[in-house]
Amino acid sequence: MRCFRIVLVVLLAGCGRTDLSRLGLASGSGGSGTTTLGGQSGGTGGSSGSGGATTSSSAGRGDAGIACEHGGFPVDLGSGSFACDCPPGTWGDFCQKTTLAIEVGITSACALKSDGTLACWGETLVAPTGTFTAITARGLKCGLRTDGTVTCWGYGKDAPGGTFVSVSGGWNFVCGIRPDGSIVCWGDDWQGETTPPAGTFTAVSGGFGFGCAIRSDGTLACWGRNNAGQATPPSGTFTAISVGDENACGVRSDGWVDCWGNSSGGWTVASGTFTSVSAGEAYNCGVRTDGTLACWGANWSGQATPPSGTFISVSASLDAGRTCGVTTDGLVQCWGDDFFGLATPPSGTFAAISAGYDEVCQLREDGTPFCWGYNTAGQTEPPPNIFASVSVGLDHCCGVSTAGEAVCWGNNSHGQTTAPSGKFISVSAGYWFSCGVRADGTIACWGDSSDGQTNPPGGTFSSVAAGGAHACGVKSDGTIACWGDNFYGQSTAPSGNFTDVTAGDSFACARRSDGTIACWGTNTINGKWVGQATPPSGAFAAVSANTDYACGLRTDGTVVCWGDNIHGETMPPGGTFTAISVGFDYGCGLRPSRRVECWGGMVVPPQE
Repeated sequence: MRCFRIVLVVLLAGCGRTDLSRLGLASGSGGSGTTTLGGQSGGTGGSSGSGGATTSSSAGRGDAGIACEHGGFPVDLGSGSFACDCPPGTWGDFCQKTTLAIEVGITSACALKSDGTLACWGETLVAPTGTFTAITARGLKCGLRTDGTVTCWGYGKDAPGGTFVSVSGGWNFVCGIRPDGSIVCWGDDWQGETTPPAGTFTAVSGGFGFGCAIRSDGTLACWGRNNAGQATPPSGTFTAISVGDENACGVRSDGWVDCWGNSSGGWTVASGTFTSVSAGEAYNCGVRTDGTLACWGANWSGQATPPSGTFISVSASLDAGRTCGVTTDGLVQCWGDDFFGLATPPSGTFAAISAGYDEVCQLREDGTPFCWGYNTAGQTEPPPNIFASVSVGLDHCCGVSTAGEAVCWGNNSHGQTTAPSGKFISVSAGYWFSCGVRADGTIACWGDSSDGQTNPPGGTFSSVAAGGAHACGVKSDGTIACWGDNFYGQSTAPSGNFTDVTAGDSFACARRSDGTIACWGTNTINGKWVGQATPPSGAFAAVSANTDYACGLRTDGTVVCWGDNIHGETMPPGGTFTAISVGFDYGCGLRPSRRVECWGGMVVPPQE
């Protein structure tokens, strides 16, 4: 078994204590910015931390010379091969690995292996191929290749040509240091964030609309958004810099921390000496020289109330209200807000599932709904009805009760949850509107009608699907009719006979009577081809579309997806499913065991 070193950047850690000791990793530094191969961080990232790798003292070594850590021990696999067996409750063979660094953002994670390759999951599941020496993944995602060039992926902007020695990403822009010490930035330039000063620098850190860097003489320079003084740094010399939302912090040469910018969170910078600091959204955290943590500033979700114990790194989130740190024994510990809640789907068995923008609703086998995820408007708090079906939209949900009534809940800003009376056989929740098929086959729609999406045609239908600002239905004769927004041709359905239809943001797909899929509407996002309206060939038992991608359930039970893939939403797990439903940047399906399994952004498999 080949042992390789991993540097892990964790951007959606959730809350609570996560035992990652099976990873066999100890941490480099936290803060915002670059994480480099070997655990070195800080110079380009914003917090120097402890720097290099730290390994566990509980390592064992077998006859093959394999180092096993965190309670692992060598096992002879035969034929001269050895591997590390790890303690129960931890993961795979990872007690054979080393070095962990942690950084908290919102929805994704990336790992840099010792062979230079990347592994990403969540929002940035699809990582580029090739070898890298550093990655930045707090906001935009970019990597520094071994040849010195930079590659960005996901929402990242294309990097300029030439070589770099470091790279650091902010929320909407990225900066890199050239071999001559100059800084080059790219991405959104809303407030001058991609216009750094001239000179030579040793470190750079990007935040929300502004950046800061350490000059070769140790002094600071900041640029970009300065509404709260965040781009007006103090004088003196610094060894590390970390940029947050409207605030920044640096570790001075004497180890004391200085912060500037928006202090509306009511902070008083903690006293004492620190090895690293991480600036977040209106709060900051640092690792003291004795390894204990100190946080100060806004604490609306408990993100500035760190646990006791000793740590080797800490990372404050830029826009998520949570913090994570790596303890000296190699455990990852997180606190604060599990904002989306999508990391903890319920256990149990279910009969149906519907995925929306950032929330999921499932029907238990007795017809009771269970919803989880983002809950800004009560969309995950269904009424105590027994339902025959359920549909999830942007931030509202609708279902057909066993009595045949359309029942909706969640955001009602456009009347999308004010369902008409009468009997229905199905209902579909869209962006800010909903549609349903009445018992007599006619369609009724309610909610936002700015594009005519609540004005369905006459006639009788067997099903309806509400999308972004358009809707489509399968007529009783098998043909499809669409209405509403048609800017991209999403309401111009093809001819032929179909069995069901699904609508995304600006496209739609339907299953023909022979099981093949036809899609229409846009194939692009902002002019970039992603192919959401170009389905694969073959026969399918179901199809589900959302935003800019779709997934189909083949007749053999396997799932295939197409379209936008920056969140990993078009990379479903293997095996067979009996039903699927896709949301904004993730998909979920029912396994033959009736358990839920999800993939893509912000979603992990349900508890077993």
